[in-house]
This record gives sequence, C-alpha cells and structure tokens, in this order.
Amino acid sequence: MRTDLANVPVVSVVMTAKDQEPYISAAIESILDQSYTDFELIVIDDGSTDRTGQIIQEIAARDPRVVVSSCPTRGRVPCLNHALSVVRGRYIAIMDADDLSHPERLRLQVEYLEANPDVQVLGSRHADLRQNEFAIPPLVGRAVAMKPVMPRSRLRGFNIRPLPLMHATALMRREALDRIGGYRRAFRHQEDTDLFMRLEEVGEIRNLPEVLYFYRRHENNTGRRHPVAQTASWVLSVILAKRRRRGRDDWADAASTGEIWRKLALHEPALALHAGLLVLFQYMRKKRKHVAQHRWQKLAVGTVGSQMAQSDT
Repeated sequence: MRTDLANVPVVSVVMTAKDQEPYISAAIESILDQSYTDFELIVIDDGSTDRTGQIIQEIAARDPRVVVSSCPTRGRVPCLNHALSVVRGRYIAIMDADDLSHPERLRLQVEYLEANPDVQVLGSRHADLRQNEFAIPPLVGRAVAMKPVMPRSRLRGFNIRPLPLMHATALMRREALDRIGGYRRAFRHQEDTDLFMRLEEVGEIRNLPEVLYFYRRHENNTGRRHPVAQTASWVLSVILAKRRRRGRDDWADAASTGEIWRKLALHEPALALHAGLLVLFQYMRKKRKHVAQHRWQKLAVGTVGSQMAQSDT
C-alpha cells in the first residue's frame, strides 16, 4: 500500500484492463471528466498483448490522478484484490475498461453515501453502449437496465437470484470490503455476484434511479466468451449464500471451485442437484437473450446503414 498521506483522495476508482486498445482511452477519460474531482484512478494492465498498456502509460504521464499498478498474478480476481491493496480512498468505485461513466456519476454516488451511512454499496441504472460509440450517448431509443432502488436477493424457491446490481456501477465503502475480505477466486467470471451476496449480509445496498453508466456490448464480453463458467459461478455464489445464511460454512475461502462442487454434492446433495438444474436453466436463458440481442444489433446496424444510404441520395 502507498504510504503518502498528503492529498489522500476520497474515492479510489479501480480499473483492470486486458486487450482493450479500442476502448481504454475513452473509458479512462470518462472518469477524468467527472464533475467530482477528489479521486484517484488505479489502472492495472492484466497482461495485454495489444497497445492497452502503452495507452494507459501515456494518459498517466499527463494526469497524476491516474496511478498505474502492476499485479504480480494474472487474472481478473488477483488484479482486483491487488488494486484493493493499494487504494487510498474510503470509497471504492469500479470501472470497466471498455465502458463509459456519466460525468455526474461519482458526485451523485458520494453525496448519497455521505448522507446514508447504513448503505455499504451504491449502484445505478445503466444503458447499453454500441461498439462504435466513444462518448456519452443520448438515452432516447436506448435499452436501459431498470435496476430497483432497493435491490434484494431471492433465495427461496427454484429460481433463486442474486440482488440486481451491476458490478461496474458500484461505489462501495472500503471498510465493508475489508470486513468481508474482497474478491474470491472460486467464482471465476462472476466474482462480483459472490462479493455482493456477502456485502448484503453486512449492510444495506441501493441503486440510484439515474442512468450513470454505459455498458458496451460486443463479442468479447465475458458472458459471451465464458457462458458456462460464468453461469456456474453465478449459481454457486447464490447457492452458497443460501447455505451461509443458514449458519453453515461455504468453503470458498480455501477450496477451489471443483472442491466446492464436490463438497456440496457430498454434504447437501439436494442443494447440489438444485444448483445443477439451475445452471442449465440459466445458461439456456442467457443463450436465448444473447441471440435476441445479436438480432437487435444487426437490425440496428442495418437501420443506420439504410438511413446513411438515403441521406447520400
């Protein structure tokens, strides 16, 4: 951890990046353009093979708020936990390297947490961002994720679900993260769901009703590249939260993903069967959703192309 105490920022924004050359500059600039300015931006290049690292260094050279840090272990979870070890702010914001934050995001989130000390995590609603958009777009005609202001997990019945909160929209209290121990490797590609399920157990979680984040959909999104692993981790995080809230160990601090599934099958076969069926159900649901989104994107591109052709005639 850095020991310089002068000008300690209120907010530490955490960004990990791997091969995000087309988008990293716009993502960083959307943080640097925030109306709220008392922050540092911790950026970790997770072994990029393109120009991502060079772009990060160039921006950091001209803006001291950008702090480039090197993670000794590759991977999203180790890099996130490394970032948590070097942050200085009392609030931790998450920012993905291919998305955009609204310029009022940090101001509105900090004001809310300052006024509501019982709230440990604050997210917001978010809108879709097209692959070729690099500035905050208008909301008219755009898909918006209407996250509830008071998100709650659902742990009864078959279709159990985590609380509806998007990781990259979150501003979290650092002391809450320290209390639960950060991210856990057993939940690869869905570490945020496990994190939020544990944070829900130590305090209140809210979403602001404003759209403060823009999520870019493209073929390299984690859910498109690792749909089965992500779905399995998503289900496992909720299943283990159910077990944990019955006062039982969830095994995830020390065991690997495979070991957790084996222990679940041995000690709670009914819960393990529930989890397996839910993985299949959620995977098929996500697959249908991705097909629908792909069709919508093709339609949108075709509509834009048609309009451009008409304007040229």
